[in-house]
Amino acid sequence: MKTLRTLSMALPLLVMAGCGCTGDDGGGFISPNRNGPFRIATRIAPVPVDPPRTPPAKKRIDVLFLMDDSGVSPAGGGTAAQGGMVYGDIALQPGRKKQTVARAIFQDVVANLKADLQAQFPQEQFDLAFGVARYEDFGGSFRTNDQQARPFILNQPLYRQERQDFTTQINSAFLREAPGNGNNSNQPVAAANIPNAQSIVEALFQVGVGAGFDGNGNASKADSGLFGAETTQTSPGLSGDVPAASFSADGNDEDGEPKFTTPGGALGSGNLGGVGWRPDALRYVITTSDISGVSPFPTGAPIPATIVSTDGGAYPRDAKAVITQAFATTAGTAAQQAANRFGELPAPVAPEGAATVQASVGALNTGSDALKPLNIEVLSIGTPRTAPIPFKPNLPGASPPHVSAIPVPQFPDPSPFTWMSAYAILTGARRPWPPVTPTTDLPLVYNLATVFPQAAPGPLNHVREDLVFRVGEGLPALPVAGPAPVRPALTPAIYDYSASVLPAGISPFTISSITAIDTDAAGTVVTVNGQVIRVNVPRYWADEAVPASI
Repeated sequence: MKTLRTLSMALPLLVMAGCGCTGDDGGGFISPNRNGPFRIATRIAPVPVDPPRTPPAKKRIDVLFLMDDSGVSPAGGGTAAQGGMVYGDIALQPGRKKQTVARAIFQDVVANLKADLQAQFPQEQFDLAFGVARYEDFGGSFRTNDQQARPFILNQPLYRQERQDFTTQINSAFLREAPGNGNNSNQPVAAANIPNAQSIVEALFQVGVGAGFDGNGNASKADSGLFGAETTQTSPGLSGDVPAASFSADGNDEDGEPKFTTPGGALGSGNLGGVGWRPDALRYVITTSDISGVSPFPTGAPIPATIVSTDGGAYPRDAKAVITQAFATTAGTAAQQAANRFGELPAPVAPEGAATVQASVGALNTGSDALKPLNIEVLSIGTPRTAPIPFKPNLPGASPPHVSAIPVPQFPDPSPFTWMSAYAILTGARRPWPPVTPTTDLPLVYNLATVFPQAAPGPLNHVREDLVFRVGEGLPALPVAGPAPVRPALTPAIYDYSASVLPAGISPFTISSITAIDTDAAGTVVTVNGQVIRVNVPRYWADEAVPASI
């Protein structure tokens, strides 16, 4: 009889796959059978289980402001027109006029959204958090004339509005411009004559999963600096890297709510996805742009006819399909569209490893955990490039939107409105239209000229009005606050394997029985039942001390 003191799979399945437990696990999960060989003398780590949590009494609403950070030609003019997101009462200084306008719109939302929600839902209490991020284009070696450009820059993770330093943190984030420019119209164009489409697809992918991006292909994503550091935002260097998201628990804030920090010292109120979304929250992105987006698709595979979204389940989002051409910049052959940043990876569309359009939508719908989907909605504010399309009726009595042009994939255009509409439809950011007897979905996409706060009289700016509507749609999906849940007894995760053991470097042999050795009293039991090795791996609550490995 052979004694097996330490066991593990030949592949690290026990550690990587774990027991399949999630934050909603009640403590009694038994994994599906796992069949495969073992190797001797590898330690098995216990499996963490998220503790049951009490849903917050206040309804959590998370809003991320995602700005197109590219530069603007001084010739852009004083209207919301080709050349940049500008508006008549904003000083026409060269450079980042579109950020000035975006900040004015976002600060209007920050100042008024909570009161709007409270007025519409007086029976509820709300806890709002806001964050700030930017996107430009891929930098590094992909942009020899704009190597400091980045496809995603996080300036401020989601941060509770009730925090005492919220105003300081959010205003500082708004002003923290990045050095790249995204090759906009006042910049020289690369030798390949690649147009100045922006990296919204990559940015929204990072918003959902925070995987980071290896801009210089050296198998590291950290060459721009630490995630959340101010220097990573303002002086990232020439690598093109985007650091992967990382949040560490840092106790509780003054209200007893969890708080987190990033390796670079940024403060946040959540730790999910790439921007610190909070659990048990409704999640929204408001993005801006004046140009089409870079639209990558998998290498070596036909470009799909449609991009699809998932059904939100309890969350009010139906599965949708949008024709892929909605993400194109121009019509033409595959080669012509590739020159305009639409098509298969890699260059000239985007660097190796860039997120695809479908992956971006999946990141927004689901995130990195299919059992706890993020359900992030995307509302967008754009400027027309060639033909203004009044998508959203922004004032009472306005003429109806041109719904048949949402989107207009058969006639691709540098205007951002088609990709904006596609993301709105695929993430659920829509309203039934017409209001009384709906026949279609109206994507929540806005023309800058009619949603700029000073141009939108009345009790509600229409971006806020639609956010209030979407919150009302999503509230039933949030858990109802109740008494603190009682933690159930933890049971081991059970794994069954075929009774063949592979010692390192030696031919397989079969064991007929096992003597279980529990050297650290953690409760692991190893037994043999016929030709099956059964391993009971201990589990522990993730907010408690980690037991020793086996």
